[in-house]
Amino acid sequence: MNHPSFSMGRRAFVASLALGSVGSVSAQGTYPNGPIRIVTPFNSGTVDILGRAFAERLAEQMGAPVVVESLPGAGGIIGSSAVVRAVADGQTLLFTAVEPLVMAPLLLRRPPFDPLVDLTPISKIANSPMILVAHPAAPFQTAAEMVGYAKQHPDKLFYASSGAGTPDHIIMERLQEALGFKATITPYKSTAQKTADTLAGHVPVTLLSLSGAQQYLSAKSLRPLAIGSLTRRPELADVPAMAELTKAPFDGTLGYGFYGPAKLPPQIAARLHNEISKALSSTQIASTLPKLGSEVNLLDAKAFAAEMSRQQKEGRELVQRLNLAQ
Repeated sequence: MNHPSFSMGRRAFVASLALGSVGSVSAQGTYPNGPIRIVTPFNSGTVDILGRAFAERLAEQMGAPVVVESLPGAGGIIGSSAVVRAVADGQTLLFTAVEPLVMAPLLLRRPPFDPLVDLTPISKIANSPMILVAHPAAPFQTAAEMVGYAKQHPDKLFYASSGAGTPDHIIMERLQEALGFKATITPYKSTAQKTADTLAGHVPVTLLSLSGAQQYLSAKSLRPLAIGSLTRRPELADVPAMAELTKAPFDGTLGYGFYGPAKLPPQIAARLHNEISKALSSTQIASTLPKLGSEVNLLDAKAFAAEMSRQQKEGRELVQRLNLAQ
């Protein structure tokens, strides 16, 4: 998730203070009643870029400063935990990728929080596919050849990962199960490190976000093997979808969304969803999403919580089935 491009260089910034009326929330006083802090648990890549773009729009719409604070580490758990501990007044929000938020705690025998209990889903805003890529010198040209190589050479296929519970780890575990091959994880502390070693040929395979992979695909320094969307994408028409390989509705995408602490007042959550929806339709956000390989997928709190519940159930079953808990 710490993608090596698109970083704006600073860990925190204050979006511009815009003039305008501040909404009143019944029984909750004036909201917002001070700066809003958006915590992003990854310090670069899609989460960071979108978090900052939304901060700017929300500041203009809501007439309050919006501070973006990056708190990376432990697969997103450090930043997410900060929001879990925050006061449920709408002044501290979490913006993150959904899948690591759900999966990372499931891999720990003593997880620090349950995202469905200790956070309030507010809005899901978009999806973006992961892409399986290989170094050009890897001994296979396609995903099918990679699977064949792994079967013919047991314990010889290694892949670079940002660590346990991250999307690349979970998607590769699911691919191994679906296609019947074995790959050994090579963990790194960041996406930047795993990408550098894959580019150098030290590890033949990794998974990146589509936005993080685009520059390397254009330069032909990495070869695309499979895309995590359910169907092929027009800009990568020759690259098979993972669903084609598995012959099942295999979803290798990341979702992105906003959360508050548990027991966030419903009036504040509703106000935030409305403001986030408005920002999502702005020219600024609408033009940013395609550049990141992302597509709008707006869900309200109820639908978002239902999707997370399904993901948590499937994730827990996967962890138990493959004995992934640490």
